[in-house]
Amino acid sequence: MKRDTSSKKIRELEKKLKRLEEEKEILNRAIDIADSQLHTDIRKKYLSLLSEATEQAQSKNGEPLDQ
Repeated sequence: MKRDTSSKKIRELEKKLKRLEEEKEILNRAIDIADSQLHTDIRKKYLSLLSEATEQAQSKNGEPLDQ
C-alpha cells in the first residue's frame, strides 16, 4: 500500500517537474523575444540587480555572503 502511494507521489512530482520545465522554457523564449525587439539584455540587467538585493538582504540579516 505504501509503495503504491510512493509511486503515485513520484509520478505526480515528475509531472509537476515537466510542467515547470515547460513554463521555464516559455519564459526564456519570451525574454529572448523581448530582448530582440527592445534591443536590451533583460537577464543581464535584472540578474545583477537581483544579486545585489540578495547580498544586501544577507548582510542585513547577518548571514555570510557566498563569494
